[in-house]
Amino acid sequence: RGAAEERANVWLVENATLSARVESLSSQMEDLRKLKGDAESELGYATIGKSGVEAKLVEARAKADASSQLLTGLRDELSRSNEALKAIQVRLAQLEVRLGASQEQESALSERLQAECLTQ
Repeated sequence: RGAAEERANVWLVENATLSARVESLSSQMEDLRKLKGDAESELGYATIGKSGVEAKLVEARAKADASSQLLTGLRDELSRSNEALKAIQVRLAQLEVRLGASQEQESALSERLQAECLTQ
């Protein structure tokens, strides 16, 4: 009977020790679950943040491409405008030559007219 009581006492101590250990492990497990939840939440925020940054990067690249295309279009337009300006300058020079010739003819006619008026 004494041996049975002693085994019962040992069993009660072991049971209490194991119960305390199970409770401690359960508490640690709950803490780990909370940490896991926090980590998953932070990972979610980081993923959202990364996606936002990637979206902004794609948007910035699209704007840069559009700006480049616009700049190319403006360069082409400037080139065409320069060519048109050169053609206008050539035509203006031709008109100035014709105007000079007309003025010379007018001057010669005026001199002849004056000479004829004087001779009459």
